[in-house]
Amino acid sequence: MTDRWNEILRTGQGRWLSVSELEDILKNTSLFSPPISTSPPTSAPNSGALFVYDRSQTRNYKDDQITWVRKKNSHKVREDHVKLRIDGVNRISGCYVHSATTSSMHRRTYHLLPNEEEERALEEVRRELGVEQKAKNGVVNRAVMKDGTNF
Repeated sequence: MTDRWNEILRTGQGRWLSVSELEDILKNTSLFSPPISTSPPTSAPNSGALFVYDRSQTRNYKDDQITWVRKKNSHKVREDHVKLRIDGVNRISGCYVHSATTSSMHRRTYHLLPNEEEERALEEVRRELGVEQKAKNGVVNRAVMKDGTNF
């Protein structure tokens, strides 16, 4: 771990991280060198604990051994979703949940939203290369070149 990551850990112990700090961590994980967790915690994490997950490798990263508030008449956890802005642009998606047993316990999870300008530029490149896009609900999940390779 780097000194920069240790500084972020100390900051996270005392307060919620700011939107710009979150974006910096999520965009520049190589600069911070945080340990990437591949499984959820086996016991309830302490207050101020920070985890970085690769969501494609860690399916149940939200299973953290804490009892969270459930939706009415449901077994699902109630999640409050937010989009955080930087310079007036939605950049980070957040999900907040509240403990069912301790009113001061909360979990916040974040991930970067795709940059619309970058997505448009990538779409232009795909068109120029003659790439077929397979879309579902207007979102490109995967693109395939005419020779069959993934893009």
